Amino acid sequence: MLTRHTITQLIICLTTLHLPVMAYQDCQRASLLNNQALDLPDERQYYPQQKRILNQAIQFCPKHPQAHNNLAHIFEQEQNYTQAIEHYRRAIQAQPKYSNAWYGLGEVYYKQGRFPLSLEAHLHACQNDPDSKARVIAFLNTNRYAVTEEGEIIDRESLLVLYARRQNLERMISDCGLKASPAMQKHIFRNFQFDSGKPSLQSGSDRQMEEIAAALRNLYNRVVHIHGHTDKQLFKNVSVAESERLNWKLSQERATTVAHALDELGVSITRIKIHAHGHREPLVSGDNSGAWAQNRRVEIEVD
Repeated sequence: MLTRHTITQLIICLTTLHLPVMAYQDCQRASLLNNQALDLPDERQYYPQQKRILNQAIQFCPKHPQAHNNLAHIFEQEQNYTQAIEHYRRAIQAQPKYSNAWYGLGEVYYKQGRFPLSLEAHLHACQNDPDSKARVIAFLNTNRYAVTEEGEIIDRESLLVLYARRQNLERMISDCGLKASPAMQKHIFRNFQFDSGKPSLQSGSDRQMEEIAAALRNLYNRVVHIHGHTDKQLFKNVSVAESERLNWKLSQERATTVAHALDELGVSITRIKIHAHGHREPLVSGDNSGAWAQNRRVEIEVD
């Protein structure tokens, strides 16, 4: 039972925290509702009831981190990722070091294929959550966050993680006791498909170009470096030396194609520097179609 002295001390504490007594009581009630929702089995048939209870908890205490986190988990299981992200973020706003919410947010981004955002979220929990640390280690080992494969699209928000917040990522990686990968400096686009042996882009690249331009327009005072790379295939009916020259020229022309497309979308060509590499900087070795496909690429970095 609360004594008069305990109640007085509680009121003093709440006043110091600028939280009214009534608000405290509402949040206590929200905690009881949150626990009531957790007592139900974590099964799909109970999700509507759990959501109803958790929403009621949030009505009483709009910044209740556990209620938002648990509601986000349900939305994640239902594959309603937009709502899951919204409530994981609200949980984190209320409790910035809430590892469970950071882990959940990282997993939603992972399921969406938004790998830079997933890496960033898991890094926030890396020191306290072993599952988040394992996810970060896997990212660093594979560099999956730094590559957009054929048929994929990387969005503006994900690109800004790499281009605008890279130093912060590197600091969090170090704080987690890990080492940042050199691949973090560039993003590899294998989803730009060019006509064979030509610099012209095939149709279907418009959306990706728009996402890149949207990110780069936010970084209006930064220099953009576009690197063109080809595979090792030889051109027909020419010498090896001439084939190498043609591959270098092709890599330059493809990077230039991307530069002009970005210029048309509002990223001034005066900010862009072109780098041609031919086939001299392969990511994987081998003279086969698999290696060629991985080595054909455009890379974009931002100073």
